[in-house]
Amino acid sequence: LCLDKSVSHEALIVKRNCLKLMGIQEFSSEAQFQKPGEGVVLRNVTCQDCWYVEDLNPTRDPFLRESEGSWSCKECESHYNMERLEALLVKQVQRHIKQYLQADLQCSKCSQVRNNNTSTSCPDCSGRWELQIPASQIRETINEYQNVAEYYGFEWLEEEIKSL
Repeated sequence: LCLDKSVSHEALIVKRNCLKLMGIQEFSSEAQFQKPGEGVVLRNVTCQDCWYVEDLNPTRDPFLRESEGSWSCKECESHYNMERLEALLVKQVQRHIKQYLQADLQCSKCSQVRNNNTSTSCPDCSGRWELQIPASQIRETINEYQNVAEYYGFEWLEEEIKSL
């Protein structure tokens, strides 16, 4: 609404009033727009009947959220093998964990990647080392998978996440 010049002033007033009602300051980090992530996406899922390829997003797709425990192809409406899809989700969780565990350390100031295991700070700027993938990011990702597992009743996926 703020892009439309005819209503931008009114939209700004509504935003200010809403923030005031919630007790959030207008220029605080909480008030800033943050683009939502993709959520959990299964890429290039192929229908075994018609060979239609699509991306499935169980967190955002209303077609999947309304389905009663079985997802179907949008082209031919045949049902997907839910065990196979759950296995793909488990593999994605394992891949996220592996990426986190194998992430390099980088300088918090200059973003230089740490090239030896003995330095306690960056040799160029004396910045401290931190993981390239923050722990908060991996927690958020795993929570999204946990929500999918609980909502759709994926026991194997839930068990995999609980074992972390």
